[in-house]
Amino acid sequence: MVFLNDLKQSKLIKSRLLSTAMLLAAVVVASNAKAQLRLPQLFSDNMVLDHSKIINIWGTASPGKPVTVSLFGDIKETSSAADGKWEVWYQPKLAGQRGELNVASGTDRISLKNVMMGEVWICSGQSNMEFPLGSFRDFYAEEIRNSKNDWI
Repeated sequence: MVFLNDLKQSKLIKSRLLSTAMLLAAVVVASNAKAQLRLPQLFSDNMVLDHSKIINIWGTASPGKPVTVSLFGDIKETSSAADGKWEVWYQPKLAGQRGELNVASGTDRISLKNVMMGEVWICSGQSNMEFPLGSFRDFYAEEIRNSKNDWI
């Protein structure tokens, strides 16, 4: 009976060691994946940046690697810190300016399309405040058709 208990305990130890090794391997793989060039989810195609404020663009890359950021062709260069974090700053841009935000580090590239400078308003309230603007197309069809603004 003692032999069976020792055998069960040995199998349990082996099972726990294997589980620990698999967990460590997953952590190593996850930490390597984090080293890739990334922007926060806040940055995306079709975003509007506030034209009246200094613009901060930030993200992560492989530690110690050069990072190049281009906003409407205005290029800034920096390097990621030991923790992989990087950031660049731009002076305010003209309202209505439209283009791309491109970020590169090594062979990694991120390109965000249809980035525009304009007014940015933060609103809060109840969930019934959400209303997709596409719903206004029919209601304001004449105003949209007669507008001199091509972006409407």
